[in-house]
Amino acid sequence: MQFHISDFFIGWFLMNAMPHLLVAQTEVRFLSLFGYSIKANYGYAVFNLFVALILFQIQYGLNNLFNHGLFLGALFILVAYIFSGRYFYKLFKAPTN
Repeated sequence: MQFHISDFFIGWFLMNAMPHLLVAQTEVRFLSLFGYSIKANYGYAVFNLFVALILFQIQYGLNNLFNHGLFLGALFILVAYIFSGRYFYKLFKAPTN
């Protein structure tokens, strides 16, 4: 198995989307390339996701997405969290008095 620097950056950008999405959905201030706000972190998460997809498309082509289980699994977890994260945050958030 060969190491390709492009694979490193594909993984870097894909996984960097997760913490910014997490802090945006939990409304925590966290520094991103676009600033400290919740919208900035949402934007930066989407930016990272698109960069990862663009790099993957350049390296392998999107038609080969299903041949790369590691990338596909990480992408699935990220997309699942995009749609379910807010729900689970509200479900398990500690009640305030």
